[in-house]
Amino acid sequence: MMGRGMNDLSKEAVECERRAVRCGAEAIATANPILRDLLFDIEDRWVALAESYRIAQQAMEVEDLRPAKRFFHGARSPSQL
Repeated sequence: MMGRGMNDLSKEAVECERRAVRCGAEAIATANPILRDLLFDIEDRWVALAESYRIAQQAMEVEDLRPAKRFFHGARSPSQL
């Protein structure tokens, strides 16, 4: 089950992907080559941002799978736990 933070990241990634698709479609539809290049560049940036959200989400999932860290009074190293 995903935590709230991971769910938020997933929603952000989906929104970025949606915006990337929109920019790509607008780029294809425009006759202006300068605007087309700009829209494709913006599309690439939305895709990169979506990917960064996905990577952050994966990192959070890995962190959630790690054993809980426990600290005991007087312990100085993991071997003493």
